[in-house]
Parts: sequence; structure tokens; C-alpha cells
Amino acid sequence: MDPRYQNFHNQVRQLQFRFHDVLDKPDHPEAQTIRSALQHLEDDVQSGKNPNSIEERIKTAQRQLQQARHASDPIMDASNNVELYEDLEHMRRDIRSW
Repeated sequence: MDPRYQNFHNQVRQLQFRFHDVLDKPDHPEAQTIRSALQHLEDDVQSGKNPNSIEERIKTAQRQLQQARHASDPIMDASNNVELYEDLEHMRRDIRSW
């Protein structure tokens, strides 16, 4: 795997682990949707997809985190949600520079 993709893959895996760790309601449908989006992101990175496709996956995960933040039944603490969103934003900026 290309070193850029390998490093990015490691970042995605770390984000997935952190997401799992901060979830208050892991079986909630919104949590499952976000988990799925992060898995698709990892799959795209592993397969070496185009950086634009990876950026779109990141944006999808960000939108889902935003929806979860404003939900009436939160799946995690709001500060954790914001941190994950910001981490995704940093990753999005990184991928745009490729």
C-alpha cells in the first residue's frame, strides 16, 4: 500500500476506535449509520480509491455526526461528537492536498 494511504488508513482506524470508545448507545441506529460510514471510508482507503472519493466519504461521515449531534436522543457526549467531526475535517484537508 502507498505510504500516504497507509498513514491515512492508520488515522481512520484510530478514529473508528475512538468512535467506539465514546459511544453511549452503540446499538442506536444513528451509531450504526456512522459506524458504517467509517467502515466505508476505511474500505476506500484500503483499496486506494481516488482522493476525491475518499473526501466524499469523509463528508458523509461528517454530515452523519452533525445529525447525531442535533438528535433528540444523543448517542454520545456533544464534546466527543465535535472532536470526531474536527478530526474528520483535518483528515479531509489532508486528503485534499494529495
